[in-house]
Amino acid sequence: VYVQKNDFKKAFYYQGMYLKLKDAIESAENKNELVKKELEYDFSKKQELQRKDAESKQAIAQAEIKSQQKLIILAVIVLVILSGLVLLIFRGYKQQKSNEII
Repeated sequence: VYVQKNDFKKAFYYQGMYLKLKDAIESAENKNELVKKELEYDFSKKQELQRKDAESKQAIAQAEIKSQQKLIILAVIVLVILSGLVLLIFRGYKQQKSNEII
């Protein structure tokens, strides 16, 4: 409009204002996009940390279960051995009693 009126000063001024506003809008959009990307990155990092934490807790729980299973197996073995020893001692005692009677 100002170019047609040969008012080049105002045309140049408003073109400069237009470019500044355009740059400001694009800059704000770029900042918003950057913030969005940063938030997405932070969110994915937190999810990854939570997943690793859950995996480590699960591994610890499985290790505790295995440890408890080993203790149970050991207790059963000890009980079987002790039962065998008690049986042997009882048999020996019974034979000794029968030998004393005869």
